Amino acid sequence: RQEQREAMLLEKVKLEEEIKKARLRYEEHMKAMKEEEEQKKKKKEEMWDEKEEVEHYKEQMALIKKEDEERKRLLEERRVSDKRKLHKSTHKQRIADLIEIMSKLKLDDNEKENHLPKRNEKRNRTNRSGSNSSPKLLDKIKKVKNPL
Repeated sequence: RQEQREAMLLEKVKLEEEIKKARLRYEEHMKAMKEEEEQKKKKKEEMWDEKEEVEHYKEQMALIKKEDEERKRLLEERRVSDKRKLHKSTHKQRIADLIEIMSKLKLDDNEKENHLPKRNEKRNRTNRSGSNSSPKLLDKIKKVKNPL
């Protein structure tokens, strides 16, 4: 009986040692699983952070693009406006030049008319001072020299 008892005690001790070893392996396995889960959580958090960064970056790029398009639009409007102003000013200048040319042509035509003797004026062209030019022609010449 005592041998049986000793054999049972030995078997009990062996089983307890196996149980301890199994518990240690289980605890190590559980630690490894927890570490793995923590790493997964960290990766997920990092991925979320990266996604948020990417979204923030995209938002910033969209804002920059909008601002750039707005600047381009304003520059284009300003350029078109400047072209219109330039066109208007050159158009006004052309009109002023044409008016000036037309007025000179009118003066030239009037001078020619006044300068050419008419049938009845051929005899009476001399004025009191004795010059051969008419007083109207002298007035026209003065106006051409000093238009104001």
